[in-house]
Amino acid sequence: MPVHCVQQGECLSTIATRYGAGGWQALYDHPDNADLRKTRPNPNVLFPGDKVFVPEKGEPKRVDCSTEMLHRFAVKIPRAGLRVVLEDPDEKPLAGKKYVIKIGEKEIQGVTGADGLIETEVPLNECNASLAAWLDAEDTNDPDFESELLIGHLDPVSTVSGIQARLKNLGFHCDVDGVLGLQTNAAISRFREKNGMATDVEDPIDDALRDKLVDLHEGI
Repeated sequence: MPVHCVQQGECLSTIATRYGAGGWQALYDHPDNADLRKTRPNPNVLFPGDKVFVPEKGEPKRVDCSTEMLHRFAVKIPRAGLRVVLEDPDEKPLAGKKYVIKIGEKEIQGVTGADGLIETEVPLNECNASLAAWLDAEDTNDPDFESELLIGHLDPVSTVSGIQARLKNLGFHCDVDGVLGLQTNAAISRFREKNGMATDVEDPIDDALRDKLVDLHEGI
């Protein structure tokens, strides 16, 4: 009965797939993961070093097949939802814009929705992708916007790196390095001011800040 130590980019879905544990819910609801549930209320957002108990697998499913014949078996790779919103500097959604997501050997093409939303599914065994978007009316070979997508790399909002990542994704630039320095404090101050939150507080990283970050970031 192994205890898995979480690595960067992993979530319960990827861990369940790795061990054949029957889905993230089975891991999350297991009695031996009660402490994990208290610490990480969002099963999709874990932190490197978290411990996840993985129960033993049951008996494998057996299929009777005739010998000396060709048999084809299809294995379905679990997938996860990917959601990205494109906005201009004034936070107006960039609607109807062509985009291409490259993940592994696959390309996913489409146009953004009326709210600037890109929504698709990606394999759970992939944690890196790239996004290219064409923002001008004239379609050219060169995209106007390119970004790397680190799938599953979002840390809990209780950590400095989790706060930094959400600030950065929401347009408040700061490095995601886990260091609460001048750059991050400036981004926090801009975020609080823009969202009508008090800025003259002794500790700017409070529950109100964390709740607002999660609401705006995960609530897209």
